[in-house]
Amino acid sequence: MARVRAEKNNDTVSNAEKIKAAALKLFGKYGYGSTTVRMIAKEAGLSQGQITVHFGSKEELFDSITTEIVEKMNEAYGPIDEELEMLLNKNAITREVAWTFIERIVDMQIDYCLDPDNRDRLMMMYVVIPNSKIVESASVNLQKATHHKIEELLARAIQLYSNKKGYLRSRTISRAANGAIVSFGEHNNFLLDEVYVSSHFPNSVTWMKKHLRDYILASIKAADAEDAEDY
Repeated sequence: MARVRAEKNNDTVSNAEKIKAAALKLFGKYGYGSTTVRMIAKEAGLSQGQITVHFGSKEELFDSITTEIVEKMNEAYGPIDEELEMLLNKNAITREVAWTFIERIVDMQIDYCLDPDNRDRLMMMYVVIPNSKIVESASVNLQKATHHKIEELLARAIQLYSNKKGYLRSRTISRAANGAIVSFGEHNNFLLDEVYVSSHFPNSVTWMKKHLRDYILASIKAADAEDAEDY
């Protein structure tokens, strides 16, 4: 766990946040190995010593950032997961109720991934893991959280909706849906050059989200309608 120093005033907190924002941007763009402390300090407009004061090392800074992402992910998806589990325990999940969960998860994922401010967080998923136990552990935790809180949660809802016993089928559909959504978030030029700075903004964002949502939900229903073997 990153050893962030105790904050004594607003200026100190501000510097710590500047460092994390700069590191997040550079890790997402260049990866962990190619991002140096010097680069982070320059991006943040601070000295390299400030990084040591607040986070101790680049490894611990990386760990602090991934921990924050995982915590926010748990805050967002945790209540949905708990509600689904509660209804399951009460045997209150119908096909219609399961579909409302699918819609909620898809909507949340679209809103998150299509927010340009979250692009660097999405790119953190592709950080190449160097020979570092701290960074490897942080990356694994981020991957696990993403798979459990998003893909596995959506897969469970799809499985309940389709009344299928097999899990691989639902997991595959969930992976395909999530991959389609994330690919929009990764396409920075598309979002910034054609959507968020379009002459039709903000209608362009509403339009894109609606059509992506319709496509994902229609794809899930189409996959469910197929008479494929139940894996």
